[in-house]
This record gives sequence, structure tokens and C-alpha cells, in this order.
Amino acid sequence: VFDALVTQALASSQPGLAAEILRQSCRASASTWATVKHMTNASRASGSQAQAVEELRKWMAGHKGNLDAAQRVEAGSLRYTLALEANLPSEALDECLEELNHQPGITTISPDLMERMHRAAVLAGRTKEILPWIESYLASFPEAALPWQDLVRTASTDSYKLWVKRAADIADGNLLADKAYAHHQRLVAMGDTSCLDRLLPLSTHLGRSEETAQVMQAIEQRPGNEKLSLQSAHVMALNGRAEQAAGLFEEWIAAHPQDREAA
Repeated sequence: VFDALVTQALASSQPGLAAEILRQSCRASASTWATVKHMTNASRASGSQAQAVEELRKWMAGHKGNLDAAQRVEAGSLRYTLALEANLPSEALDECLEELNHQPGITTISPDLMERMHRAAVLAGRTKEILPWIESYLASFPEAALPWQDLVRTASTDSYKLWVKRAADIADGNLLADKAYAHHQRLVAMGDTSCLDRLLPLSTHLGRSEETAQVMQAIEQRPGNEKLSLQSAHVMALNGRAEQAAGLFEEWIAAHPQDREAA
């Protein structure tokens, strides 16, 4: 009966009616995964993705056990994409978090799942919720076992740098100063000096200016970082080490007499 009604609705160019009929069909106990996919296609055609997401979620609650592994993956991916199409990023994030909570361990989590989670969380304004997942994911990288002093001498992977940057931005945006400082510090140690404008005020706020000066002195030998010694001097001065700060300023002026601004 449902199939005949859907065929008639489509034949009369009424995709919205066809989608509604299929959504009702999904509520029948005998409905199949094929019915659900047909429903989502019709809902997309009629621009009713939000209703499709809700129907899919309800159907999965009662039928997920009947799907094989590949179908469960397909269903999760479909819920995520439909939710984003419907401008429901929180729904998309919930799907990612459910999938993460069913993973046997952090090392089994795919980079694609992490990317999807991050995207949905940013769109939903729920980044604080995913920070523990990002930090657990970071712990699976070999670089995570290294102190910042060793990161200065180590070529870190782009993927590790990316997720440290994201962790730093999320912690910063959610006023988690200690976490933000720790992640920004590691970024600087890996050579990313673009975050110094956040590391410096955080170090002053947390009373960690001396530690920050040590990081900056460790990386100032790299090409392009020559002027970091001036910022190191500024951090030392803020930390009450005026004599050492003055010494760094004098060394810079002696080597760069043309730098009138520093003088």
C-alpha cells in the first residue's frame, strides 16, 4: 500500500507527500533499512531533512540491532550528513559522540571521525564537550610522550600540530587557562610562533612567565625567530628579572644597531 501511494505521489510531482508517506512507512514494525534510505532520499528531494533526521533517529532506536556492521556505519553517516543539511549541528555532534563512545579504544578512532566531530562541535558551539576527546586522541601520538624541551628538537607530524592547535583554541575560547597555556606552549616549542600573542598574556596571568621565556629562548635560534629574544626580554622583565632582560636588550642592540624601535 505504501509503495503504491509513494509511486502515485512521485508521479504527480509531489515529493513532499511521498516523503511524508515514507516517514509513516518507517514507523511500521516491518519497515526495513531500504525503506529508511528511500525515505531519506525523498525527504532530501522535498527539502525536509529535519523530519528525516528525526525519523531516522527513532527508527535506529528500535532497529539498530537488525543492521550489520556496514549498515550501521552507513546509518551513522547518513544521520550526520542529514543533520548538517538541516542545520542541526548538535544532532550531527550527538551522532559522532555516540560513535566515539562505542569505540573499543582511542587508538581505533579514525581521523575522519575526529574531523567530523570537530566540525559539528564548532558549528553547534559545543567545543568544550569535545576537548577531552581531542586530548585523549593527542595522547595516542608519539609526540605526546615528549616534554616541550624535546619537541624543540623533534620534527612533529602535521596531524599532531593540527590537533594541538585545535585543543589550544578550544581551551582558550572556553576560558580554560591552564589547558590553553599547556597546548600553546607545545605549539611554540614545535615552531609555531603565531600563538605567542596568546601564550604571553596567559603566562603572565598564570605566573608562568619564566617558563615561557625558557621556551622562547629555546626556539630563537631557528631561522626567522631572531627577534624572539626581544620578546623573551619582555617576559623576563614582567617576571622581575630586570637585569637579565636588560642584558638581552643590550645584546640585541649591539648586534642590530639599526633597530631604533628596540633601542
